[in-house]
Amino acid sequence: MSLPAKLRVAGWLVSLSGAALLIFGGGIGGGFGSDHRIWPMIGALVMVLGIILTSTSPLVATLQERRRISERLAEYKNAPPETPGPPK
Repeated sequence: MSLPAKLRVAGWLVSLSGAALLIFGGGIGGGFGSDHRIWPMIGALVMVLGIILTSTSPLVATLQERRRISERLAEYKNAPPETPGPPK
C-alpha cells in the first residue's frame, strides 16, 4: 500500500474515532463550558486531525510523482549520448 493510501486510511480511522468520541461523549448539545464536557471537545479535535491527515494524501502523492519525474530527468541528463549510426 502506498504512502498516500495509508494516510487516507489513517485519516479516516482517526476522524471516525474522533466522531465516535464526540457523539458518545455527550455531543455538543450541552455546550463545552462545563468540566465534564471535555470528551466531546477532545473528540472534535481528533476528528479535525483526521480530516487534516486525509487531506494531506493528494499532496504527498503529488510530491512523490514530482520526485520520480526529477529522478528520470537526472538519469536522462547523466546518460551517455547516443552515437548516431551511419547515414542511410
